Amino acid sequence: MVSSGAVSWMFVRRGVLEVARSKISEEALMERALSAGGEDIEDWGETWAVYCEPSSFNELQTALADLEPSGEIQYLPKPESEISVSGDAAVSVAKLWAKLDEHDDVQKCYLNASLPDEVLEEYGP
Repeated sequence: MVSSGAVSWMFVRRGVLEVARSKISEEALMERALSAGGEDIEDWGETWAVYCEPSSFNELQTALADLEPSGEIQYLPKPESEISVSGDAAVSVAKLWAKLDEHDDVQKCYLNASLPDEVLEEYGP
């Protein structure tokens, strides 16, 4: 094991709120989010992801309360540190991630690997 913070350089701390697409259009959400500290919106299929600085998270959550957002402050991989994993290696990573996620002493587990959806569905947390 490594000391605390040894891999933190690979991640950025960000607020992430998820809002159902059926509740608001992208343009309306962008306008409301930007005025409340939001910085970016991403299409997640059935939902919108709204990103913000951790210091703006509560203000943004309050501003979007009528849309019933869910989310938290997370560590997201920096683009330059993200790696793509496939095949047997992806299965191994997904199984390890699932085991860590299930462990009672682990509160959160963040990953800088991009795994295929089918591997995550079968083996991931």
